[in-house]
Amino acid sequence: MLTLKELRNMVEEAEVQERVPSVRGLLESGDPIVVKEVLSEQTEISVYSNGLVLYRAGNRATVFPLHPCGDYIYDSAMAHIENIKADFFENENWYIRLLLEGEDRLAKNQDVRIGKKTISYSCIAEDWDVLAMLYRKVSYPDI
Repeated sequence: MLTLKELRNMVEEAEVQERVPSVRGLLESGDPIVVKEVLSEQTEISVYSNGLVLYRAGNRATVFPLHPCGDYIYDSAMAHIENIKADFFENENWYIRLLLEGEDRLAKNQDVRIGKKTISYSCIAEDWDVLAMLYRKVSYPDI
C-alpha cells in the first residue's frame, strides 16, 4: 500500500501561480503519471510527477495540487462539521484524501457553473418594497 506521505515524497511540489492548468493543459504537458487509481468504471485519480492531481468522475474532471491537501473539513446537512486532521490521511491509502478533494472541487465547480446561469427572483421580489420606498424618497423628497 502506497501512503499519501510516501506519494508526497515521490513527486515535486506543484508550482501554481494563480490557477492550475486545465485538464487539457495537464494532459498535454508531457509530465508522466506517477500513480493512478481506478475507483470505478467512471472514476479515477492520477497523480503526475509535477505534483498535480487529475480527478475524473463521469464526464467531469478537475486538476489540483497534491501537497496542499491537508486537513479535511467534513460538512454535511445531515451531520455536524468535523475537522479531520492531515495526520490521519498521511499513513492511509494515498487516494483517500485526494478523492475527497476531487469531489469537493467538482461540486464547487458545478455550483459556480449553475450560479453564473441562475438569477434569484425571490431576492429581487423581496426587495420591491424597499426599492419602491427609496424611489419615492428620491423622486418625491417631501414625502
